[in-house]
Parts: sequence; structure tokens; C-alpha cells
Amino acid sequence: MCASSIGLATVRRLVREGAKVVLSSRKEANVNKAVSQLKSEGHHDVHGMVCHVGDPEHVWRLIHETNERFGGIDILLPFTGVNMMYGPALNVTNSQFDKIMDVNVKAPFKIIQAAYPFLKERSSIVLMGTYGSLDPKVLQVVDSGVDLYCVSKGTLLVMVFVAILKNIKQMFLQAEQQILDNGHTGFDIRRNTPLKRKGTPEEVASMIAYLVSDEASFITGENFVVAGGLPSRI
Repeated sequence: MCASSIGLATVRRLVREGAKVVLSSRKEANVNKAVSQLKSEGHHDVHGMVCHVGDPEHVWRLIHETNERFGGIDILLPFTGVNMMYGPALNVTNSQFDKIMDVNVKAPFKIIQAAYPFLKERSSIVLMGTYGSLDPKVLQVVDSGVDLYCVSKGTLLVMVFVAILKNIKQMFLQAEQQILDNGHTGFDIRRNTPLKRKGTPEEVASMIAYLVSDEASFITGENFVVAGGLPSRI
């Protein structure tokens, strides 16, 4: 679980509903800030750990210490994401390609792989994508230059479809604010979506809270879009 933006909003929503949470980030300052903020709001069942998702030992420690603390894992939210390249995908360097794929694709897979032995029956996994991987035409129209990021996140969607685990719910969630209208794409959310406004981290967190709840117990291997009415079917 990341310690900022949608991740932080999701932690806040889940602890409000009674969850005990371990959140993580690569930077210790971000972890400490998030935990301190949540505890100041009265949410005391929140714990933080530093985790560099590209380091297998960090991932192992995060998963194993979480399991030891709580005796299992009910909800797994491997929200990892990075993009250091804005431009045509064919201009990517080897190091840029490896970094984007390592963090956006390999890391969530390795987190799920490490956590699988400790996931309880009827546990939930939600992977976070981007609207740009659902409908790349939207981004091509505005020459966004985030092609490779969208490719990496689209890979997660396929991962959900082909790796459905027995007795474990898996969902894929795509949100517009993950990549659109971020200062690089030139995409104006207010002008281009039917709702004429940006989405908020709290609105995405509400969807996540539903997907991991008992009320969504018969949903798995699905793709959900929170994008203010942008076309959500290929």
C-alpha cells in the first residue's frame, strides 16, 4: 500500500471501516508522515514500513512482518507506479524501459507471489491501472507521450484475467487521475469528461472499499473504471 494520494485515501477509508493496515513507501519520510497524519485523525490501527519494491528482500520483509503482526492477510493492494519518460515509446532507453516494467509490472506480481501463502480464504487483491491503458486513443489525440506507462499498466489488466486465484478475489481498477491531466499529457479532465471535473482520491478509495468488502464477494477477475464518464469499454 502506498503512502500518498489514492493509497493514503484508501488507507483512511479502510481503517475507518475497521481494517488494520500496514502501509509502505520507498521513502521513510513518506511512511512516517502518512502514519503520523492518520494517527492524529484517531486511526491507531495503522503501521508503516519502508519497502523498495524492486528489492526482493524488502518485499519479503513487508509481507512476512505483516503476516506475523496480523496472522494473515485479508486485503492486498500492491499499488506501485513510476514513469520517468514522456515521449514516443520507441525513444525509450533500456534503463527507462527496465525501470518502468520492474516497478509497474514485476513488482506487483512479486508482491502477490510473496503474499499468496498468507492470503486467507476470500481475501481480495486490487491492482491499480490507468485509463490510458484502456483507451490509448484518448492520449494519442493529445500527444501525451506516456505510451510506455500505459503499456505497463495494461499488462496488469491481463495479469488479473489470466491469474485468477482460487478463493481469492482479484480486481483491476483504472482511474483517470493516475495519468490524465497531470501536467504532461495536456488532457483537460473538466472539458473532456461528462462530469466536467476531476475525480478525487476519496472517490477511488470508495470504489476500492466496495471491491474488497463482503458486498462484492461474487466479483473477481474484473476491470472497473473510475473516470468521470469517459468511455469504459474497448
